[in-house]
Amino acid sequence: MNHESTKFIVDVQPGTDFNNLPVGTTPAESTRDNVRNLPSVNAIRATWQQASAEVMRNAMRDIVSRPAIITRDGIDIFRPGTLGMIQGRHGSHKSRLAEMFCSLLLADNPRSENYAGFERYALQRFRVVYVDTERNTIDEFPRSIQSIKRLAGFSENADVDRFHAVPLKNVPRRERLAAVQDVLKFYRETSQEHLVLVLDVATDCVANFNNESEALALFDFLGQQCEASDATILMIIHENPGSDKARGHVGTEAWNKAATALQIGYQGENADILRLRYIKLRHAKRPADIYLTYDQERRGLMQTTAGESDKSKYSLDEFIDAIVNAFDGKEAIAKPDLFTILQEKTGYKKDTLEVKISDIINNRIELTDYTRDWTACHLEKENTRPITYRLTPAKAPF
Repeated sequence: MNHESTKFIVDVQPGTDFNNLPVGTTPAESTRDNVRNLPSVNAIRATWQQASAEVMRNAMRDIVSRPAIITRDGIDIFRPGTLGMIQGRHGSHKSRLAEMFCSLLLADNPRSENYAGFERYALQRFRVVYVDTERNTIDEFPRSIQSIKRLAGFSENADVDRFHAVPLKNVPRRERLAAVQDVLKFYRETSQEHLVLVLDVATDCVANFNNESEALALFDFLGQQCEASDATILMIIHENPGSDKARGHVGTEAWNKAATALQIGYQGENADILRLRYIKLRHAKRPADIYLTYDQERRGLMQTTAGESDKSKYSLDEFIDAIVNAFDGKEAIAKPDLFTILQEKTGYKKDTLEVKISDIINNRIELTDYTRDWTACHLEKENTRPITYRLTPAKAPF
């Protein structure tokens, strides 16, 4: 090896004069570009020192959490200053669920039965901004705006001063995040109420929803905006076709960063009943599923008991959910423990459980467990004493 001809990459800092590097050293071209684009060391240090001082001051006082903006049965569903998400397949009424939450926040005296049992914090007023990237501005998005106003108790042609609709369909994709930032900045500067922004849909704010770097940048931005604008942001995301997973790296990162994640979809083969699942609640144990139906006359979602489980007619999806919930984040569970939990939940006899569990294992039916880094998994049987069941990763995320 000719040491005299070796070029060493140096640890260059912002502000480095590349013409005065020591002999025998050279920065990579990418390093040159990165350094040029970095803020100065002093600016970086000032930023983190200021943030550190602020959080240390906050930690020295009594900490009182702000009330949740939306609750159900006394459980916090959406807390202020957090990210939330709604995921579902095409045609699963994701947007209508978001519309219902908007109406609830805008209504003067909302009755929970009109909003599927959800309630808003009564001692605070909210400013709701609905950002849409998909629907046209001639009839599709205007119809949604009318629905939100009507469900909130206003007439369809009323001017609701705390409600704003912002279409971004005609804004170039590369400019949409800047537009969202400006929307938040504008309404923060011109109003005092807590901001609630719906982003429908989040994947339209990146060029490639399967690009990890773009997904990370999107959620860094949204998380920062929650604090900078004192806002709660509710994202709507499509699911991958034939899967329960939200689309691409954006969907994965959305679930990681969201404090609350909801999934809505049709219940089994019953085309009229929708099941609303709490797939993630950072601040509480996940409640039971809610069953909804679309009311044509009201043009909105209504709670129904029609989808609640008849133990003699337990759907495959419900049975799979019961298995996942039985694991409760554990790596493995003994057969007697699993069967006891499932019998209490489903009412099935032991022989029936044997058959159904064997079918799931033998047919390699995919289960979804949102408590793990890998959400798609398979159920495996280990012939130990006693017999043990285990959830294992089904495949890589993408």
